Amino acid sequence: MHQQVKLVFSEQLSKLQTKQHQDTELLEEIRYWTLWHSMIWICDEILQTVAGREINRTTEMENSSVLSYTCVDVVFPQVLQ
Repeated sequence: MHQQVKLVFSEQLSKLQTKQHQDTELLEEIRYWTLWHSMIWICDEILQTVAGREINRTTEMENSSVLSYTCVDVVFPQVLQ
């Protein structure tokens, strides 16, 4: 009887440990996805801000008959730096 109780306890413990491991992996995947999503959102905000500034600057330059640049000429080199 005592061995049987030990066996049942051991099986239950093993199942709980497996479940805990799966839950831990799921939480890590959620954390990773959340971090990745946040980084993409931040990069998108930065790119929109930079592009908006450069478009405004380009428009001002075109309106003042100075040099004429396209968004690709102005934004992408700065983004790549």
